[in-house]
Amino acid sequence: MRRYHAQNLAAHDVTSDMVDESLADPFVVDEDLESNDGNFRVMFVGKTQSERLLEIGIEYRDDDIDFVFHGMSATPYYAALYERQGK
Repeated sequence: MRRYHAQNLAAHDVTSDMVDESLADPFVVDEDLESNDGNFRVMFVGKTQSERLLEIGIEYRDDDIDFVFHGMSATPYYAALYERQGK
């Protein structure tokens, strides 16, 4: 089950539908992240149907919850990662 940090997404003008679209991008790339609480975290970078490039952080929790804790327009670092690896 996927859950979303609504405040974070709203602060960056990102909807849950946009998150799902970017994760469905056939060229989506990912990078493992450090976690302070032991849960596995990954940053995904992908485009929405309207071509907006997003970085999406997901934490995989022990209770089978995929928690989207972060979503925003891709920073230069993640945009470059997508350009190098996504195409």
